[in-house]
Amino acid sequence: MNDTIFEFFKTFIDLNRLRIAALLSQESLPVEEIASRVNLLPRDLPRHLAQLDKLGLLIEENGCYRLDVKAFERLSQEALAGRRPEAAAQSNDPEASDFDRKVVKNYSYPDGRLKELPMQQKKLLAVLRHVVQSFEPGTRYSEKQVNETLSRYHEDFASLRRALIDHQLIKREAGGQAYWRE
Repeated sequence: MNDTIFEFFKTFIDLNRLRIAALLSQESLPVEEIASRVNLLPRDLPRHLAQLDKLGLLIEENGCYRLDVKAFERLSQEALAGRRPEAAAQSNDPEASDFDRKVVKNYSYPDGRLKELPMQQKKLLAVLRHVVQSFEPGTRYSEKQVNETLSRYHEDFASLRRALIDHQLIKREAGGQAYWRE
């Protein structure tokens, strides 16, 4: 996964940073006022501001901070586009069986990431049939492209890639120079 996307989600998983960003999207404020409005101690605020600044989301002018709304919109669009594996938490194959849809739903988070890779072969195949839909038939992909796509589904993209190859859902050129779905 792209480091910026990871940092975006890491930043906004914190409720205080969400509140700070929402507040600073409306007006420019000094540190003390921000802390007061989001009910934080002033000494705790710098680490939250630093995390927002790390992503390039803060503008400081005369001791007051405001959110760079355009940078936030651009970054959030990039993050959401990078995290969305086609159809969230359901099989995006129109010909998928009810069993496949149920398995994919049970093994997926609402954003489409997999909770885990199923151990049972029948369920694993259902998940793999769902994942392989992210690849256009006939298009050749580099290993890096395959890994980036699979990392949207699961952090262990190498196991996912290996399972797709083992079950012949994607083909691989000797040496791993190219991958494709027939």
